[in-house]
Amino acid sequence: MKKITLFLFLLSSIAITSVQAQITTFPYTEDFESGDGGWVADNTTNGTWALGTPTGAIINSAASGTNAWVTNLSGNYNTNEDSWVTSPVFDFSSLSAPSIELSIWYDIEFSWDGAVLQSSIDGGTTWVNVGANGDPNNWYTDDTIGGNPGGQQEGWSGTGAAGTNAWVTARHALTGLGGQSNVIFRIAFGSDGSVVDEGFGFDDINIFEVTCPEPSDLAIVSTGSDSATLSWTENGTATSWNIEVVLDGGIQTETPTDVANTNPFTITGLTPASNYVYYIQADCGGDVSSWVGPFAFSTECVTFTAPYTEGFENGGTIPLCWTMDGGEDWQFSDTGAGNHIGDNGTITGTTSSNNFFAWVDSSGNDGVTTLTSPLVDVSGLTNPSLSFYELSDNEGNANSQLDVEVWDGAAWNNMGTYNTNTAGWELKLIDLSSLVITGDVQVRFIFSEPVTGDFYDDIAIDDVTLDEAPTCFDPTFLTASAITSTSAELGWTQGGTVVDWNIELVPAGTPPTGTATDSGVTNPYTVSGLTAVTDYEYYVQANCGSELSGWVGPFAFTTECTTFTAPYTEGFENGGTIPLCWTMDGGEDWFFDNDPGFNHIGDNGTITGTTATNDYFAWCDSSGDDGVRTLTSPLVDVSGLTSPALSFYEISDNEGNANCQLDVEVWDGAAWNNMGTYNTNTSGWELKIIGLSSLTITGDVQARFIFSEIVTGDFYDDIAIDDVTFDEAPDCIPPSSITITNITGSSADIDWIGTGGEGSWEYVVVPAGTGEPTGPGTEVFSPSVNETGLSFSSSYEVWVRANCDANGFSEWVGPVVFDTPIQTDFTLDCANDGPLTIDYCYDNGGATNPLIFTFTSNDGTPLNLVFNSGFVENNWDELVVLDSDGNPFPGYAPADDNYGNGGNIGGLSFQSTGDTISFYINSDGSVSCGSGSATYADGINYTVSCATCINPEATYTVIDDCENGDQFLIDVDITSLGDATNLTISNNINSDTVPVTAVGVYQVGPFPFLQDVIVSVSNDDDVNCIINSQAIQLLACPPDNDNCDGATVASVNTDESCSVTTPGTILAATPSGVPLSCGGDPDDDVWFQFTAAGDQQIIDIQNITGGTTNLDHALYGGDCGNLVEIYCSDDTFSLTPSLVVGDTYYIRVFSASSASETSTFDLCISTLGTPTYCLDALPICADPSIQYESIVGDQTAPPYLDYDCLGSQPDPQWNTINFDVAGDYVFSLDQVDLSGNPIDIDFIVWGPFVDQQGGCVDLLPESIADCSYSATASETITLTNVPANSVYVILITNFSQDPGFYTFTQDSGPPDGTNCDVVCDVVLSIEGGEVEDDIEDPITPDETFEFCGYPSVELTASTFYSVDEFRWYRDGFIIADYNQPNLTVTESGTYQVQVLGGICDQSETYFSALIDVRLFDEAPSVDPQNITVCDGPGSDGVEDFDLDALTASLDLGEDFVVSYYTNINDANQAINAVSSPYTSSGETLIIRIEDATAASEGFLGCRQLSEVELVVNPRPVVNQPENFVVCDDSDGNVDGSTEFDLTSIDDEVSASSDVTITYHSSQADADNSTGALTSPYTSSGETVFVRVEDINTGCYETTSFDLVVNIVPLATFDQQFEYIVCPNATVPVSIGIIPDNFTATDVSVTWSLDGVDIPGASGLTLDTVLVSGDYSAEIVFNDTQCSNTVTAFVEEAESCVFPEGISPNNDDLNDTFDLSSFDVVKLEIFNRNGTLVYSKNNYVDEWEGQTNDGEELPVGTYFYTVIYEGGAKQKSAWVYINR
Repeated sequence: MKKITLFLFLLSSIAITSVQAQITTFPYTEDFESGDGGWVADNTTNGTWALGTPTGAIINSAASGTNAWVTNLSGNYNTNEDSWVTSPVFDFSSLSAPSIELSIWYDIEFSWDGAVLQSSIDGGTTWVNVGANGDPNNWYTDDTIGGNPGGQQEGWSGTGAAGTNAWVTARHALTGLGGQSNVIFRIAFGSDGSVVDEGFGFDDINIFEVTCPEPSDLAIVSTGSDSATLSWTENGTATSWNIEVVLDGGIQTETPTDVANTNPFTITGLTPASNYVYYIQADCGGDVSSWVGPFAFSTECVTFTAPYTEGFENGGTIPLCWTMDGGEDWQFSDTGAGNHIGDNGTITGTTSSNNFFAWVDSSGNDGVTTLTSPLVDVSGLTNPSLSFYELSDNEGNANSQLDVEVWDGAAWNNMGTYNTNTAGWELKLIDLSSLVITGDVQVRFIFSEPVTGDFYDDIAIDDVTLDEAPTCFDPTFLTASAITSTSAELGWTQGGTVVDWNIELVPAGTPPTGTATDSGVTNPYTVSGLTAVTDYEYYVQANCGSELSGWVGPFAFTTECTTFTAPYTEGFENGGTIPLCWTMDGGEDWFFDNDPGFNHIGDNGTITGTTATNDYFAWCDSSGDDGVRTLTSPLVDVSGLTSPALSFYEISDNEGNANCQLDVEVWDGAAWNNMGTYNTNTSGWELKIIGLSSLTITGDVQARFIFSEIVTGDFYDDIAIDDVTFDEAPDCIPPSSITITNITGSSADIDWIGTGGEGSWEYVVVPAGTGEPTGPGTEVFSPSVNETGLSFSSSYEVWVRANCDANGFSEWVGPVVFDTPIQTDFTLDCANDGPLTIDYCYDNGGATNPLIFTFTSNDGTPLNLVFNSGFVENNWDELVVLDSDGNPFPGYAPADDNYGNGGNIGGLSFQSTGDTISFYINSDGSVSCGSGSATYADGINYTVSCATCINPEATYTVIDDCENGDQFLIDVDITSLGDATNLTISNNINSDTVPVTAVGVYQVGPFPFLQDVIVSVSNDDDVNCIINSQAIQLLACPPDNDNCDGATVASVNTDESCSVTTPGTILAATPSGVPLSCGGDPDDDVWFQFTAAGDQQIIDIQNITGGTTNLDHALYGGDCGNLVEIYCSDDTFSLTPSLVVGDTYYIRVFSASSASETSTFDLCISTLGTPTYCLDALPICADPSIQYESIVGDQTAPPYLDYDCLGSQPDPQWNTINFDVAGDYVFSLDQVDLSGNPIDIDFIVWGPFVDQQGGCVDLLPESIADCSYSATASETITLTNVPANSVYVILITNFSQDPGFYTFTQDSGPPDGTNCDVVCDVVLSIEGGEVEDDIEDPITPDETFEFCGYPSVELTASTFYSVDEFRWYRDGFIIADYNQPNLTVTESGTYQVQVLGGICDQSETYFSALIDVRLFDEAPSVDPQNITVCDGPGSDGVEDFDLDALTASLDLGEDFVVSYYTNINDANQAINAVSSPYTSSGETLIIRIEDATAASEGFLGCRQLSEVELVVNPRPVVNQPENFVVCDDSDGNVDGSTEFDLTSIDDEVSASSDVTITYHSSQADADNSTGALTSPYTSSGETVFVRVEDINTGCYETTSFDLVVNIVPLATFDQQFEYIVCPNATVPVSIGIIPDNFTATDVSVTWSLDGVDIPGASGLTLDTVLVSGDYSAEIVFNDTQCSNTVTAFVEEAESCVFPEGISPNNDDLNDTFDLSSFDVVKLEIFNRNGTLVYSKNNYVDEWEGQTNDGEELPVGTYFYTVIYEGGAKQKSAWVYINR
């Protein structure tokens, strides 16, 4: 909606009061970190510019550093701001092509507030904009800015998605300023009077000479499948250009992919059928321009190769290489909503891709429409086939048709025609083996409409596939026919070769199991054994012999009806549809419902009573004249019933009009029999029971209910039935159709219908609400009775039951309720009775059917009639009082219009001239006590008494007693005693009385609040002489705002809403005494004050409750001591004239009448907005040939306008009368109904106005030019002194609210002086902001809008006049089946709207601006990140950081791009991103997360910023340990390996307590901190790797050392020695060791006995062994000092004797001749013959019975000679060999 505001421009001249040095050095840069740099703010007019650190919620940083210029550094700018920041003076004498670049950030109310960059070359006298709206490089975004920045309407504007959302770089050539010597700039800001945001900021200004201009006019000359020829306009002298080509959606890297030396230039190596964009940069030789782009293009198609599938997943556009032609386009969608795809947009089933699909809109008659695939090479397929999914549903109307044709390389072949409904998505499979394929194939889908004009079958297809044919085709086109109650013939279509089929049949809604219920069946196949009236579904599967097809289905069908068996009941509980096996025919259907809604079922839709099922019922609509309508039941077998009966519930109510008729017939097996006719009202739901025993039933029975209209055209009696039942008849059938007629005050006739089997009836008449009788009633013998003894004004109910004698009584039927009339004739006994006081609640219609009350004295005494209290509708319902002669009292005839005091008739009194007096209320058709009007709810209280005296006279005044509590007093002023000498004052609240003997004021009370007190003044001597006051009460103490000086401060809404209101009440309010110019009695006024927020305020008194709703109000200026009335209104609504914004005004609220009122209310003060009801008004043509359709409906006119003479404004029609020529004019307005009969028309005209817009905000009383509210069908409009080129606004009202036509005719005045031209320009708004249509090229968007984080944006098309059609386009294609002025955009693309029809000039076409809407996903927030690395082996403090790994860890998917920057300015502008891996010594990088598409399109606003801290931690310091050397026996085992206590060298490795030291067997384990060695560690010698890890940072260092295991000397004891000594030996024996790994010179040996060193023993042998014990030799390597000790035990023999025999049998017992203890020098052994058989020197124990030659000697005795003890002794003896 266009904002309408009157702007006052204040033109200011600028004087440069200080002289600054000119800036002559370029490039010029200013980042404001050192101050303002000569840039100065002018905030004179509400300005907010400031230089500093921005801390706003949106603009929250500088572009670089800490300082920037912003309109309010921490909040919002001001309304009505006109401010600027002016630069220092620049001398551009040396520049020929200067350009400016600056960082900007704005968040500004779009199109109303904005900023602009301007230049001046005359010292600031005149200013010129730099650049224009729509220029590239983030330049201006709007040229309709209402806030007029810099005195004009062009500049930067936008908030939210339309703002920048970050610092961006704006750049523009300073055209025309090159060579100028005195140039100043200013950034000017302007705002309107409402809605403020954070505003505009700028920073980092650069002014430089452009040496290499950007190319422009990017274009594509031609494309091939793998190439494209590009062209552009060179704006400088460049002959070389850098080109970057990326796939659409990719990210520009600013790295050239091609270098062009010609223009145009052809790029090659592209992918066929792909979307690309390109960017270009001019290379001027030593300098380059900025990059320009992107420009999009697509490469051509090539032949595809099967298998080939197209799933139409192309975002709603036609896939590449597909084509379409014909009367209308195919469309591509992912939903059926809003169209007739599937069942009214509901899609069932699935496809393979299951998202987007192709479809054709069947609405309209657009001819054949074709969709054609690309060429596909199927030569690689053995048995090619075509498959696709189809969806078609005619929704009960005509099917569209889909023909499928295949190109075989030479011709098109029709392969299938589809024109029947599908069961949701259905897979269609076509065998192509019948074709002779001579080349590549194509498929085309041809949509047509056999029945034109039908629009319900939008056919859709999906997943078009060319692939190998299955070996077993699925069946298709399932059918069911020849359906009976127990069987059905199932059929289908089959392709390929099939043996037989499998069937699975299930109840509808049951999931299939995949297991056949019938196998090996034929086609068709008859299934039997079904259940009647049952829904089934079946599935079919082909058996191809070696293979089965898939299951296909379900296909649904329903079996036919069969005869039902009684008892049978139908309660119509079928969800609103006709029950199975029931039928209907006739002029109109029966309906099935459970809500009477807005129909005339029951009493105007109100149903009383209940049925058995009590939910759905069947009914007929009585409106219209549709003839007889019949509802027929199914056949029912009643043969099992003894006494069959038909019963049902009926409800019928004619609502005081004509009854419809229900005939009930029963089929007895041979004929239909009328069993009852019902054409009277029922008492709510009534049970009807019809015995069928009178029928001769020869077969199954049926019932049919025949509805007809006795009086056609009457529509008040919609008859309904429920619970139709065939069952046993009750023993006694109750009566029906009780009616009450001829009702008087004392009697009524009661009738009912019997069933014929009764002997008598009983009835009961009791007060309404008594309930069903519990005992017997009055017995009668006919179904009719006259009941007497009733009372006037009473409500009764009637109950009746049948007496069936032997079968007992039926149930009671009832209640039927009726009311007796009010009593109107009374007789007074003047001698014995006192006055008669009566309350009366009068009703509407007294003027046409008066209810006259007549009172007569019994003795001829005149009568007094006194109205104690009560109201009649003022100006409408007259009080008429008749004297004894039947004539009205003077002034009280109907024509006298007597309404008492403004409707209050309390206090009026009359005395008859004879014995009779009468009165009635001559009421109209609305508003009365009887109609429930609140003002009259208490009725009229009056007293009639015999005139036997002169009544006293008194007045009554209420006095509040609030000081003593919630109570009041009454002053009774006795002004006359009449003819009494003594009076008594009494009241109806307590027994207090006050005696009166003279006139004067007497006080009674106190009485509590909210009590109706009636004060009586009676003559002590005559009971007939009494007067009563009206009911007097005080409701409360006066409110706080009872007077002006206590006025309540009221809230003011800044729009037309009533979001905030101020409560108030007139309860107990008292008059303030301020004069009033209009009607109404301000005796209960209260006061409010408010401050005007707009030029005009709307005053609305709302939610009036608790009393009269007839409240008036007045508006005042000034102050409470000097109030000036502005106007007074007798309505609850008003529109103020023009007020002064900011001034205080007073509102006075009071009731219209003088009665005490209790009303509470809410006061709403709102601010007048745009009067669309008037702005949308069309010009009316003064042409009697044009018939304007009368407005009929729920339209209302704004209640706050003053409509002058119009008492009401039903069905308002707003128009304008446009005048071209000045003069006096007379027009006629004439209206007729649809039959041509005149009907009342009224009007009001405002004017003259300069234009419609101005007039629509000035519809005030002083602007009213003419008005008429006369009861006529022809009105005359007289307008005098009409100015030329003026506009009047006319409101035409249709009093009768009947449909019809009216004409507007000029009767006099200048001919052709008016015009009614309508031009329907359409304005397109996006998110409330209008888009300027200023680019002539129809395919070039007028503006591009980029939105971040918006799932959708709203487009609105607005026209000054109403149109018939809004035709929306997306990417140049019509959005089908959509005709609304608003469009919710959910996907990016170009959008435009065209309007058609209405009263627009159809010779013109009306298109809006074309806009490009880009919707980007809002980037997610990312918490600050940290990457910590350890310094590398070089320990130089610099390391590589894997930013790609961080990006992957964020897990944002492909929809978002993450990049990294060294500063926030680069991040905001997405420039100078760093790459991964990134080398750093530690710093904080800015993370930019943005929508991938936004990034590829260069939109900077769709981003989130975070940061990542890069940390390089040092490695710990490690000392190099020495090799760890140990001897092998350190673990007690001499085995080549030993234990090492690794922890023992921790301190040698590192002395730090902040490290963890571990030892590892490999460098890899040390690096990975795995496989740490435990200590002690066993090793045979190796290299050990040490890991020293900082416990705080995790950084580590490694080193290594060797584990060295030195060998120990190994030796064994020499077994040549005997290790036995003789007891008490004197000759030592020798023992010794044999070296294993050393020589005697390598070691030192020390001997010990039982642990005690043997002095001097050091060799390898020990020859001093004399005693037994453990002899140890400690052997020590001389070089390594590694030692080893070996030990042997020397035994002591039991005795040292020479053996006498040996037994060499290897049992280790005496095997040898053992002389080891004797130190034998020589042994010789001889046989018995003296022959030497064995000898040995140095003998020990070697002889075991052998010769010197080793031969075994025989058993026997041998002689030996031995020299022993070293030669000192000799011995000879015998020794025996025993084997």
